[in-house]
Amino acid sequence: MGTKSPQVTLFKLAKQLKLATSTIQEHLESLELPVPSSPMKKLTLESWEAVVEKFDPTRFREYQQELLKPDQAAETTDAADLRKQGLEELLHVDEEPRQDEKIKLPKDLYSDLKIIQQRAPVVEMDEEPEESS
Repeated sequence: MGTKSPQVTLFKLAKQLKLATSTIQEHLESLELPVPSSPMKKLTLESWEAVVEKFDPTRFREYQQELLKPDQAAETTDAADLRKQGLEELLHVDEEPRQDEKIKLPKDLYSDLKIIQQRAPVVEMDEEPEESS
């Protein structure tokens, strides 16, 4: 039983869901949705969705997932393209760096490095360590 867009009669849907047609009619009336005048008339999409959502939630979830598939495929493609573009931008190098070229660090980073170097403890040994035999 597919979950594609429903073009079914009230009678056929009742049979698929193993419900009385009157149960479906009462549910549609309670939601103020269009109720077919005859069990052999087709349901509107909105009515079909309301009935299936209430009486067969699993089928309704499958139906929703099928509706979302084209959108998700487009989003997946867009996300993959954006990732690829971002990687290309990150990895792009205008020119090869020269070996004799100095690396320029931002001034605040350089001053932090000097502070770290100044605070590093220097351990001096008065005597040479004794060798154990």
